[in-house]
Amino acid sequence: MPARELDVCARLLQGLSYDGIAADLGLSVATVKTYRRRAFERMGLHFKSELFATFVGQM
Repeated sequence: MPARELDVCARLLQGLSYDGIAADLGLSVATVKTYRRRAFERMGLHFKSELFATFVGQM
């Protein structure tokens, strides 16, 4: 997975909003949503809750 997609997912797991992620990474909100969508497609996820479940399942 590309680094930016991982950056976005990591920040989602930290509880940041799209606006917060965009400000943190210096991106537009639309770009953050694009990275999130691509990352979720790669992992076969549809919801943020599934991201949390995937992360917790790997611990």
